[in-house]
Amino acid sequence: MRIILCAEQTRRSYDSGLGRFTDDEAIPCFRCGVCCQRWQPLVGRLEAERLAAFLGLSLGAFLERHTRRYPLAEDTYQLLGQDGGCVFLTFENGRAGCAVHEARPQACRDWDASLARRECLDGLRLLRADTGPLAPVTLYDGPDAEVFVQHLRRQRSLPPTG
Repeated sequence: MRIILCAEQTRRSYDSGLGRFTDDEAIPCFRCGVCCQRWQPLVGRLEAERLAAFLGLSLGAFLERHTRRYPLAEDTYQLLGQDGGCVFLTFENGRAGCAVHEARPQACRDWDASLARRECLDGLRLLRADTGPLAPVTLYDGPDAEVFVQHLRRQRSLPPTG
């Protein structure tokens, strides 16, 4: 679970799964899909109802088609895997997407892309360019791309550009 702490103008992100603050490790999501290939999240009844409504299905039809019962908790279900990933994982033009993004489970909402996550590091390796170790400028050309490149270099002690 991700916890966002705000005090005046300071904002910190704590990841209880990792057991630490992750502000210095946060990166933009490059939509590699590795996290969705490795994890099929658990959903409770309320999340299952939200997903069913989003898909225009009854709760029973949703549970039958897209989940399996999770044996260690009552009223908990695990999304099914399909084609090597989450049942709702899609790919278009080499980038991952989510067929239920607007209604996605809380576990997916709480996922922070981070240099501390093996899935993100593996995804960056998959997306890397032939000429450099990560080539984030090629992958991410938002207004803060240069700041992000410098951040990656500090985190991984990569040589300076130019």
